[in-house]
Amino acid sequence: MKISDIRSMNRLEGEIIGIIEDNGLSQVTIALGVDTILKCLVIETPSSAAYMRIGTKRAVIFKETEVILGKGNLSSFSLQNRIPGTIQNIKEGKLLCEVAVKTEVGLIIGIVSIESKIDMALIKDEAVTVMIKQNEIMLSE
Repeated sequence: MKISDIRSMNRLEGEIIGIIEDNGLSQVTIALGVDTILKCLVIETPSSAAYMRIGTKRAVIFKETEVILGKGNLSSFSLQNRIPGTIQNIKEGKLLCEVAVKTEVGLIIGIVSIESKIDMALIKDEAVTVMIKQNEIMLSE
């Protein structure tokens, strides 16, 4: 896999269902599917950003390099944004591999090191959890 083969962003469609403000910062909750919500931190508030309204349709976007993959019991992690899925494909390079995960809200691509792939024994059709930090998610139209 060449670095030029790597796409730049994951994009999932959703609807804003909650906003908590604190000192010019907002935690925005987006429903992506029946059982999937994500939270993101935005350096704006509804009063400064017209796009930030409950009920507004928005996409969440995040880099493939910001995707964290987990297996098994993940109860001790502080990451709240978790989406269960199944590995659909793994494309290996010398240093990195692209892992495509099929979820209820769409395909999510993550980039992990070859060492992580080997250490985690990642294989096609295996159940994994995709995790993304709140500050790594952006809102888009």
